[in-house]
Formats: sequence, C-alpha cells, structure tokens
Amino acid sequence: MSKRGKKTFLLRKVLIGAAIALFCYLSALFFYQYVTYQKVKGQLNAAYASSQNQSATLYRLFSTFGEADNLFRLYTIDFDQPTYMQYKSKLDTIKHVIDSLSALPIENNPLLQGTDAIREKDLLADEFAHLKKNIDDLVFL
Repeated sequence: MSKRGKKTFLLRKVLIGAAIALFCYLSALFFYQYVTYQKVKGQLNAAYASSQNQSATLYRLFSTFGEADNLFRLYTIDFDQPTYMQYKSKLDTIKHVIDSLSALPIENNPLLQGTDAIREKDLLADEFAHLKKNIDDLVFL
C-alpha cells in the first residue's frame, strides 16, 4: 500500500471514529432528556392523582406538558429547529405555570394545623423544588 493509501485509510478511520463518538454523545443526551422528562411526568401524574381539586390552571399545566411531550417526540424524529423552539417555549410555559402555582395563597394554612401539616408542607416543598429543578434542566440543556 502506498503512502497516500495509508493516509487515506487512517483518515477514514478517524472520521468513522468521530462519527461514532458524536452519535454516542447525541444518543446519551437524548436519553438523559428522556429520563428527566419521564421523572417530571411521573411527578406531575402523582400531583394530579393526589389532588382532588381540579382547576383550570392544572388542566393548562397538564395539556401544555402533553404538547411538550409531542413536540419532543417530533423533534427527535426530524430535528427541525422551529419544532425545537416550540418545545423550548412549552417548557418555559410549564415553568411559568409552576411558578404561578407556587405563588398562590393556601386556603388551609398548614401553620395553623400543627406540626404534622408543617412536615407535609416541607415534603411538598422539597418535591416542588425537585420538579422545578428538573424543568430548569430540561430548558437549559
């Protein structure tokens, strides 16, 4: 094999290796986003199941979450930039709705109901903070 043939062969190996590494990186990125998305979805479903009071804000939150799910799936198929921007916009909307829900006044103030209610409120606050962090991670990835 000539010198030129060896260089071409080496260049092909490097390019194929780089393409495989890039594919693995993108696959890992999408897998991470999907796992994070499933965690958020599970938390929202748990919040929905535990809540007997259904409001327009919760309906809006869940419908927006479903739309974001559909846009994410569409983006993973065609990698269209406008689809990604719509997906990112839906995640921003979800974050805004969650922030607005956290600012609502509580009808039955747990501080007036004893220490058990305070512990429950702390657990809910931790879950809310975790949910908000997951949404932020999805937005900034």
